[in-house]
Amino acid sequence: MPSDKAVIFLLAAVAMEETKKTYARRIYQFKNWKQKIENEWKEGIE
Repeated sequence: MPSDKAVIFLLAAVAMEETKKTYARRIYQFKNWKQKIENEWKEGIE
């Protein structure tokens, strides 16, 4: 059985690796956010 400290270390290592993978992907929701905001602003004026 691994010690308590080893378990915490391993969990932290996995969490850091998952974070790197998560932020390495492109976030497509924000791809055209500037254009979307400009269009909404223009529609609000008209």
